[in-house]
Amino acid sequence: MAMLCAQGVGCITPAPSVQGPLTPYSALYSAQNAAAIASADPASHGAAPAVPGSHPTSTAASPADPGAASGDPYRYSPASVDPDLLDDSDEKRSLWDRVTSYSPKKSFNAFKERIGLGPDEALARQLYTDADHLFRDKQYAEAAKKYKQAGKRWPDSQLQEDALFMAAECYFQIDRYPRASDTYTVLLKKYDNSRHLDMIVKRRFAIGRYWEQRGKDRAMMAFNFTDKTIPFWDVTGNTVAVYESIRMDDPTGPLADDATMATATTYFLKGRYEDAAYHYDLMRTEFPQSEFQPQAHLLGMQAKLLSYQGPQYDGKPLDEAKKLASSIQTQFAGQLPKKELDNVAQTMKAIDAQIAERDWSTGEFYYNTKHYGAARYYYDQVVKDHPQSRFADLARARIDQVKDKPPEPANEVEWLASKFRRASPKPASPAPAAGPQAVPQDQPAIVRQPQDQR
Repeated sequence: MAMLCAQGVGCITPAPSVQGPLTPYSALYSAQNAAAIASADPASHGAAPAVPGSHPTSTAASPADPGAASGDPYRYSPASVDPDLLDDSDEKRSLWDRVTSYSPKKSFNAFKERIGLGPDEALARQLYTDADHLFRDKQYAEAAKKYKQAGKRWPDSQLQEDALFMAAECYFQIDRYPRASDTYTVLLKKYDNSRHLDMIVKRRFAIGRYWEQRGKDRAMMAFNFTDKTIPFWDVTGNTVAVYESIRMDDPTGPLADDATMATATTYFLKGRYEDAAYHYDLMRTEFPQSEFQPQAHLLGMQAKLLSYQGPQYDGKPLDEAKKLASSIQTQFAGQLPKKELDNVAQTMKAIDAQIAERDWSTGEFYYNTKHYGAARYYYDQVVKDHPQSRFADLARARIDQVKDKPPEPANEVEWLASKFRRASPKPASPAPAAGPQAVPQDQPAIVRQPQDQR
């Protein structure tokens, strides 16, 4: 925390849950669940109160049991269940069932319960209360350990959710940003709709900004063995991962567009222009109301131009850059300074010159392979779309050269193809159709005289 403030990244006030006097978690739990406990208390129905932390077990009905006397249909009775269904011993299960039902996690949890390290709500709440006291005394390292122990002793609960958050807060306060980020990730993976999401997003964004500044002077895959405020390796990659997690975990939050813009800019500064162009596209399409729209258009145009590899490669980046330049001139003419608009106009001319060069190079390719019809098409495109470019005069000269040439090259193996055509059998002529045949014009018709019928 102090490190981020010293770097000017933007200090964030501690979470509301850790400001001022802290209420013991056990007291908070009792206040929230007093009504539920009272309504579920067996003593109010004439039964003995349950021991805290114990689980109700099913027993056979007895004459003293009011439920058995009243014939309550919702009351559990072992007599109504097949004993074979209750027997879960290995003797009743096949080998296949035992193999497929094996779970290392369940086996490990069962082992922890046998040695006394299983779930224990009372102990978890005591550990949480102790961690609160350590946090107030600013003993953050010891408090983080207590919070993590408390969460492990009562898993899949609100206590564990709060314990993970507070453990991450402790790491954040002592500038252990990699460990804080990992703990936030574990929390949101287990509780994706956590009530601490807003504060987690703020913490992550502050960590990402700090790592972004530290990663400017470091190689992308450099290892780190001494500084605990930055990751062990690949500071830039971890920075992008933090920004991406903000956009994925809170896509409609107030920092989602900031994180997306920061991701694109990080790639841009590292020279990864295709990745930068992709994220600038995300910025423009997913956050149309963002204040970063002008910058996303300008930097996106530059990223696409820088990702263009030359006239022999795909020209899609040039076409997309030209569309962005046109959008900037129409949508942000009143928001950008005149100098910036003049730069966009100059960029438009440069894009047109590169498109003309690419069309000319494509025409030259077809000209050299003697596909004069295709070459003439691209030469015409250069003259039509870029009449003022230096390639227009070259294209006109080429058009004059190919106007009398065949559109396709001659078949140099025609002699071989003709042999195959002669060797191939001729198709059989179809059988003559039944019925009267037509008489040729040069053959006189023979008229048969009808015989006298007697």
